[in-house]
Amino acid sequence: MKKHIFLSSVLCFLLFAIFWVYSRAHSTFFQSYELTPILENCAEYCERLSHTSLYFVCMEEVKETINTIIYPSLKKRGRPIVKSGMEYYIHHRVRPVERHHYVYDYQLTRKKGEIKEKRILLREDGKEKNKKNALLKTKRFTYQHVIFGPIGLLSRQAQLNHTYEVIKQKKHQGDRVLIIRATPRDKNKVKHLYGDVWIRQKDSAILKIEWNQQSLKNYQWMKEEAEQYDAEPKTLLVSEYDYEHKGILFPSRYHIKEMYYFKWNPGRFVRSEIEVTYRDYKFFTVETEVKYK
Repeated sequence: MKKHIFLSSVLCFLLFAIFWVYSRAHSTFFQSYELTPILENCAEYCERLSHTSLYFVCMEEVKETINTIIYPSLKKRGRPIVKSGMEYYIHHRVRPVERHHYVYDYQLTRKKGEIKEKRILLREDGKEKNKKNALLKTKRFTYQHVIFGPIGLLSRQAQLNHTYEVIKQKKHQGDRVLIIRATPRDKNKVKHLYGDVWIRQKDSAILKIEWNQQSLKNYQWMKEEAEQYDAEPKTLLVSEYDYEHKGILFPSRYHIKEMYYFKWNPGRFVRSEIEVTYRDYKFFTVETEVKYK
């Protein structure tokens, strides 16, 4: 019996030692990774993107799901749940799940610094529309200018306001990528979204950005709403850039998933989700307006 206990202890120690050495090796690798040339390449790309005349159209398909929220209440309704000596009662607003499907003809122009977005609503929930100058009809979240996401995070000016560190290295669509975390030096002075950037190692192309939920404008509102039913908000917000034309990366996907993790019940509740895909690009103008250094 004692022999088995001794062997188990030795095995646990060896596993811990291997994990510690592995963690230290990866930490040292990430800390020693030279980010300067990569950040410089990203800054040059943002500079080029900032000074490029754009005129393109594409299909923008938007799917939105909004679920009924369930929250605890001290009112005596529904099924009781006991938590730390306090009894919660669960009730909910009786409302069906909302599902919407929009297809837009999306147009973006940028000339002399002026950006214009236009949409023609082609279909709504399976019905033909063909409505010109349509507004984006999503209810829980809105978005705009997805193509310019990298500028507020990796331009030369932005780099003065953030710190950067490599948090992971992996393969993405067959290419090696570095995942770099951008953190504001002072969150009160940063008005742009921030988060983790997926950068292709071979050419420093910005392929994907996973935005930090705390940088969302309505994060405080989400947090206050979550407190009403004793939960923590967890929102995933992702921009992906898979289309490349004349050295500029165009969005392929935009995804928002609003979730809440209840403290009184295991699991998560998906409050809303927006899935946006871009396809069938047609380019009319993609050219540099001015020279830059």
